[in-house]
Amino acid sequence: MKAFIAALCAAVVITVGMNLILKGMNFSAETTTTSPNARVGDDG
Repeated sequence: MKAFIAALCAAVVITVGMNLILKGMNFSAETTTTSPNARVGDDG
């Protein structure tokens, strides 16, 4: 049971850490899939 809880904690730490790192590198899905030709959310 201790190994399972340790694995869950490690997964949470890795997930949060990688999220922060990738956002810091501007590697989020929002920035990588946005292009000047897309008119998403533009009312005009």
